[in-house]
Amino acid sequence: MDRRSYQWNCFCTITVNSLPVVTASSIPTSGAICIGSNATLNGGGATSYTWTGGVTNGTAFAPTTTTTYTVTGTDANGCVNTATKTITVNSLPIVTASSIPTSGQVCIGSNATLNGGGATSYTWTGGVTNGTAFVPTTTTTYTVTGTDAITVNSLPVVTASSIPTSGAICIGSNATLNGGGATSYTWTGGVTNGTAFAPTTTTTYTVTGTDANGCVNTATKTITVNSLPTITASSIPTSGAICIGSNATLNGAGATSYTWTGGVTNGTAFAPTTTTTYTVTGTDANGCVNTATKTVIVNALPTITVTNPIAVCSPNTIDLTASAVTTGSTASLVYGYFTNAAATTVLGSASAVATSGTYYIKGTDGNSCSSISPVVATINPLPTVTLVATKSKICLGESLTLTGAGATSYSWTGGVTNGTAFAPTTTTTYTLTGTDINGCVNIASVTIPVNPLPTITQITSSANKLMVGSDLILNNSASNGLPPYSYIWNNSDPSVAGVNGFLNPTLTGLKVGFVDLKYYVIDGNGCKSLTSNVFNVEIIPALMKFEIPNAFIPTDMYMDNKFLKAAYNSSVKRVNYFRVFNRMGKLVYEIQNADPSAIKWDGTYNNVMQEPDGYMWIAEITGLGEVTFERKSGQFLLIK
Repeated sequence: MDRRSYQWNCFCTITVNSLPVVTASSIPTSGAICIGSNATLNGGGATSYTWTGGVTNGTAFAPTTTTTYTVTGTDANGCVNTATKTITVNSLPIVTASSIPTSGQVCIGSNATLNGGGATSYTWTGGVTNGTAFVPTTTTTYTVTGTDAITVNSLPVVTASSIPTSGAICIGSNATLNGGGATSYTWTGGVTNGTAFAPTTTTTYTVTGTDANGCVNTATKTITVNSLPTITASSIPTSGAICIGSNATLNGAGATSYTWTGGVTNGTAFAPTTTTTYTVTGTDANGCVNTATKTVIVNALPTITVTNPIAVCSPNTIDLTASAVTTGSTASLVYGYFTNAAATTVLGSASAVATSGTYYIKGTDGNSCSSISPVVATINPLPTVTLVATKSKICLGESLTLTGAGATSYSWTGGVTNGTAFAPTTTTTYTLTGTDINGCVNIASVTIPVNPLPTITQITSSANKLMVGSDLILNNSASNGLPPYSYIWNNSDPSVAGVNGFLNPTLTGLKVGFVDLKYYVIDGNGCKSLTSNVFNVEIIPALMKFEIPNAFIPTDMYMDNKFLKAAYNSSVKRVNYFRVFNRMGKLVYEIQNADPSAIKWDGTYNNVMQEPDGYMWIAEITGLGEVTFERKSGQFLLIK
């Protein structure tokens, strides 16, 4: 199962509304009344108001004692603040009335004086002026209204401020409340004016300020205590464990901004080199700060020690999974085998590598950390062993040499030494084993046929006579060889006769005398028999034959008669001369020192055809026998 951690960041906008500035006023504005009189309290700066003491905003009431009333004003946002107003209720003065005369009795026509006391100003009924004589005419009760002298001092305008001025703090932090506009201050909640304290909950504090006249007023200040953000710290990978050289990413959550120790940037990958605990400080929208920590464990890479396996010869294979290849590596590694340095392409036949090359072993430890090391597999090809035989077949008794090529050392079956001639006696197949520089071995073989020598029948010299001018056929036969046979003849005196032909040759160019002959035969395998015994042929004299036809026709109609030709036998060696004369004895054709076959007269003289007529010829010939030359003559007709 693929387990992954995801972190989502959600940003919300919180609107923080200011508290309404609530005011409190009165009718009369001084806030001072006489007992029995009405006062009216009015709130301002909000949309609805609630007063302490059962007072209804804007409605007259008759307080009986001096009292400070607090109004709670709520604005359209539901935000609440307070203000106070003190109504001072003054006692009525004790007014006295006296007269002159003190008895209050006068005679008609006499003056009387009325005096009020206990107040500061007096008003009498009946038109009497206080302290001024008047003449009453009838007995009358006069009423004096005395008004005392009251000094009404304004209430101090008390203010309430805080440090921080916003009045918002984070829990655990200090705040300081300060009253202003009076001479002394008393705060609710046990707060001392101007002295720092650590509130734990959001509270509205009221300050009562007293001025030099002893007049009192109030103000309020709300201290908002914000909770610290709950900061979390996470990492990619989620375990917090990486291998040295790899990246990690640290992410803070639960606030709006984050600062990490160690120079880490929130959400940005970095590559730590040692195991370290990082602290993230998260600040929320209220400026409240909290921290969290995350430890990134940096694991060392495992050590892979690779020993290249021993080279082998094809078709053998190499096992890269053998323990000897990775002996000395970190213990308990899990190995993978690949064809590329990035270890992304798996080698499918790691236990039976059949191709030379550089491969890669990846070792992974229990921390999932890996190291990659190259390994070289060498699979040497077999040498291409070839052999050279100086002969593909031999005749019995012959030698040949067998030589190997394509390797560095060679051994032969059959007792053969490489490159050294030997003479086998039977047909044999020889096997060559060639070993190259890598110790790889291959073989080649060759069969050398050993052919028997042909045998011949000896020819005896008795009755071997040949007349000059005749041919002698020398018949013989061979056996024990491969037909066809070729006969090689020679004689002791080529000037007496030559040998013409092979199988059944003839003696040619004969002269009178004795010729010693011998021969041998070569069969179809090229094997040569033993040479025959020498035998003798006697050449005896013979007559020469030389004739000219009685007539000829020098035209194309009869090809045989187109030329005048001589008929002769082999005893004729040469024509010393041959001449043709016409009836008038004029020489019309001549040839000298020529072979008798060269006699060819076409019937012309100086390219002019001669007349049909009788002609005479004369010749001198040289022969092969005892008669060395002979003169002959005759006549013939030239016919058209």
